[in-house]
Amino acid sequence: FGTASLAATTIIVRCMHIGFMPPAALAAVLVAVVGKAIGEGNQELASREVRRAMQASLLYMGTVAGIFLLFRHHILG
Repeated sequence: FGTASLAATTIIVRCMHIGFMPPAALAAVLVAVVGKAIGEGNQELASREVRRAMQASLLYMGTVAGIFLLFRHHILG
């Protein structure tokens, strides 16, 4: 397709990775934490950790979305 198309694809893929890879890593950690809490019989801790992880993920992804929206021309430049 050409150099410009390849560059645009690379930029978009990297931006997608920045947007969703940290929450995906957090989800992997959350599996271990929730599994341990459930194994200990502590349902309240498991629920609290899931809630905290959701809040952190939403905060991160919202911030990244705002940055992408506000600085889209600088990022793509």
